[in-house]
Amino acid sequence: MRNRFREDEATAFIARHPDVHPDLALRAYTSRLLGAEKDLVLHGGGNTSVKIAVPMLWDPDATEEVLFIKGSGRDLDAITSDGFTGLRLAPLRRLLQMDALSDEDLDNQLQVNKIRADAPYPSVESLLHAFLPYRYVDHTHADTLLALTNQERGPEIIRAALGPKVAILPYAMSGLPMARALREAYRAEPSIEAVVFLHHGIFTFGDDAHTAYSRMIDYVTGAEEDLARRIGGQRIAIRAAAVRPDDTNRALARTAQTLRGLCARSGSDGRLQRVHVEIRQSELLMEASLSEQARFLCDSGVITPDHVIRTKGAMLLLEEVPDDDRALREVFGRELEKYKAAYEDYFTKQAAAKGVQRAMLDPLPRLALVRGLGLLGLGRTRRAAKVAADIGEHAIRVKLQSRLAGAYLPCDPGHVFDMEYWSLELKKLGRDAPLPLEGQAALVTGGGGAIGLGIADRLLAAGACVALLDIDRERLEKVKSVLEERFGPDRAEILVADVTDPDSMESAIREVSLRLGGVDILVPNAGIAHVSRLEDLDPATFRKVTDVNLFGTFLTI
Repeated sequence: MRNRFREDEATAFIARHPDVHPDLALRAYTSRLLGAEKDLVLHGGGNTSVKIAVPMLWDPDATEEVLFIKGSGRDLDAITSDGFTGLRLAPLRRLLQMDALSDEDLDNQLQVNKIRADAPYPSVESLLHAFLPYRYVDHTHADTLLALTNQERGPEIIRAALGPKVAILPYAMSGLPMARALREAYRAEPSIEAVVFLHHGIFTFGDDAHTAYSRMIDYVTGAEEDLARRIGGQRIAIRAAAVRPDDTNRALARTAQTLRGLCARSGSDGRLQRVHVEIRQSELLMEASLSEQARFLCDSGVITPDHVIRTKGAMLLLEEVPDDDRALREVFGRELEKYKAAYEDYFTKQAAAKGVQRAMLDPLPRLALVRGLGLLGLGRTRRAAKVAADIGEHAIRVKLQSRLAGAYLPCDPGHVFDMEYWSLELKKLGRDAPLPLEGQAALVTGGGGAIGLGIADRLLAAGACVALLDIDRERLEKVKSVLEERFGPDRAEILVADVTDPDSMESAIREVSLRLGGVDILVPNAGIAHVSRLEDLDPATFRKVTDVNLFGTFLTI
């Protein structure tokens, strides 16, 4: 892994943020470098911090130590100073003297020790960052580290790969347990430069940003080299006898449509809640879906408990995609019921074993591996579906690599349950009430005009994702640009098609299904007008108007 730190870039980054403390600006710069490496962190994963002496409000000549730590769920790749939360350091360090700390008390302490009330909710690993005496702390869930730690001989393998200045600790729950485990390791060996928690990730630290960041890159590079040596020339995925469907796009579209329909459920308000679908078809995923290891990949759980709130523990495996629509729904429905039953069994056993009472979360999958078609991510929002797909793709690669390097050891289901039902972790998902059309996919014809823009604007404001269809690409591009300024990227798709052409419309509907998973809301808005006296109206013009306004609406519906 390449060290991307450049002194001139760091200096320029600080200069572009004159109103931000230089150390915090530098913290944001190296955090972005980590976030740019998707093999290190994904979507809100990982965290970074810096300790800064901040002037007291009531006495500018006096200072107090403040821990600035990444807000929970914030993405490192684009983080700014506003993405960090300042916490008073002394009260956090006193918490480490406690034998136990309830979730409610930890939550309260993280809130009351913020120096700004409007700052984001801080990382649940704030106590660990607070304990370490170093000014800069970096943490990632590096893929290669997980491929090596998730082994029956994990500690031995990591020691050989990373050397003596890395403490290797068993998995510990984030919060006070992890912070106390690290404290004991540091007290036993103060010269350590990094800590690896099995089935979790790596922490590096230093008194300057460059050192903490460079240690992360160096140790991950060491892990990459060791993993490559252990794998040698072996292929990561090996195909089995299964074959891809003849018409992959058609099979994918039908799969997405059917799976979305089966995963729709009634919310507490009685309103139907749907999900979005994100399709991934990299060469590795296609081979994995066809391999003899597909069942193992789906049933072996998450590669770190931190992923469970995004992906659930297991993936749904769909072995076949029947050509008949009724058979397709029956086969998928049967597999989905098996998945739900397995989740309910996991929940019941873990809750009983821990002697806790919890309200079971929905038992629906967030990832589906389909033979010959690849991986599908599912989520309440399009972003959630993309996040699930990203994590799932990385998890499959890590599991395959880990198996080639040794004997893969799945995460303890008890640890996974603790994280999945931990109230502080669930804060990452947000508590906002869903918008009325959240999870819905809408298709609007005539999307390049002013009326199409207005319709799409209202649909997006209500939470839907929208596919805009028009015969004029230039007009579509302008409408999409306006909508992205208002609602951000990835909410609107554009397709060029002719509503009067059956083949064009069939292709467009299939493409919408591939991009959005299907169509829930249809707005046949395409239309043209021609004004003239009846005696001046020629048949060709009349036919064109009826073709678009009447026949085009018929074809769309």
